[in-house]
Amino acid sequence: MEISSQENITSAESLISTIKVDPNTYRWFTFLLSNKKVAAIFNNNAENKALYAKLRLAISTQQMLVLLSIVLITAIITTSKISLCLIFVILAIIDYFIEKNKRLYISKLAIILVLKDIGEKDFKDLTLYQICSRLAKEYSITSLIDKQFSYYNILRNFLIFLTLLLVTLVPNLSLFLPVLIPTFYVAIKILLKTNIIYKYL
Repeated sequence: MEISSQENITSAESLISTIKVDPNTYRWFTFLLSNKKVAAIFNNNAENKALYAKLRLAISTQQMLVLLSIVLITAIITTSKISLCLIFVILAIIDYFIEKNKRLYISKLAIILVLKDIGEKDFKDLTLYQICSRLAKEYSITSLIDKQFSYYNILRNFLIFLTLLLVTLVPNLSLFLPVLIPTFYVAIKILLKTNIIYKYL
């Protein structure tokens, strides 16, 4: 049976799955749902207000965990007490469960917002990028595709700069490049996805 090109390009299930699995889509919808206009919509809706409050609590708790981690790193460096690393394990476990619930909140709220602003019929006939572009225009934010372009452009340029810097200025560290570059790569990825940095990409 031949399926029309205009039939169910996107479904609620596929969008939820993409938000949960794809880090870029998940981060963009987190960015969208943190928008003041979106916050006002959910805060003024009795039916979804509680779910949105759970999301805001999860985001705030994760930010507190980041601050605690910074304090912990400082304490380990200044006191040389490696045993404090055990606290990192506890923080990581807490963050794991918060992140798991946060993804669920974001996927549910994203579907509610998409159906509200685009409608079920139009929603099914659009691709993910078309949906995100329309939502970006509606709430005056940067689209998913533009965020992805900026994100990967910064990552690429950072890696080129870092490699040249390490090779030319610190030649003695060249043996450690296979370890240092992936470490810095992961670090910059985490940094770029934090709320403070991501919104300016």
